[in-house]
Amino acid sequence: MKNMFIHQWTAHVQRKIRRSNLVKKKTEMELIEENGMSTIVLNDNENRFSGPVVARWNELLDIVEKSKSKALAITGTGKYFSNGLDLAWMGKNQSAMEDFLDALWKLQARLLVFPIPTVAIINGHAFGAGFFLALVCDFRVMKEDKGFMCAPEINLGFPLRRFKHVAKAKLNQEAFRTSILGGAKLNGAAAFKLQMVDYAGAEDTLVAVAQNLVKPLSGKTKSTMTIIKKELYEETYQGLIHPEAKL
Repeated sequence: MKNMFIHQWTAHVQRKIRRSNLVKKKTEMELIEENGMSTIVLNDNENRFSGPVVARWNELLDIVEKSKSKALAITGTGKYFSNGLDLAWMGKNQSAMEDFLDALWKLQARLLVFPIPTVAIINGHAFGAGFFLALVCDFRVMKEDKGFMCAPEINLGFPLRRFKHVAKAKLNQEAFRTSILGGAKLNGAAAFKLQMVDYAGAEDTLVAVAQNLVKPLSGKTKSTMTIIKKELYEETYQGLIHPEAKL
């Protein structure tokens, strides 16, 4: 019976993603709940983070937390998983920039210790804040040959700020040197070699692999899941939710 639900959820999510790619007018974020699984589908072209987008994220996560979902998948449509910060929005809202960044880091902290297992289905480019969005998930699967993961901060002359805590917790030394200090663009095969993703393969395999990854963690007591994640990532979690010391 459980395997039947897995198959139904996989087929349903794949249909929804294909449909989102075809329609011209779509909501910027869509929540799919099917057979005890939730999927947040990012539909806003480059899926960049702005103040309203962060607020919408929290609204959807509130719904997922209150539901009976046993796992959460996050994916995009088209070329992008998430292309990071919405620089145009930030330019128009400079007085709100620090509050926005604080809310963004707290959102990533929330996902880091989310009470059900999380998996990023990296369908395309994951840059900057989108790169770190993928990292805070429990698992990551990625298309093998199209789309890049990239932390471009060093190439742009920007410090990591609170993102540094995620990098230290989620990347091994070789991956840290290559992606964070080198600012390299890594396709799925390269990211898998560096152990940044759990799987890299054909696009039509990603949803099924993602579901199989989260399955062993599904159905655990939610409160205990969050407590243990906070214990495991205590420094990372605290670093994300509290202002960093000025250098």
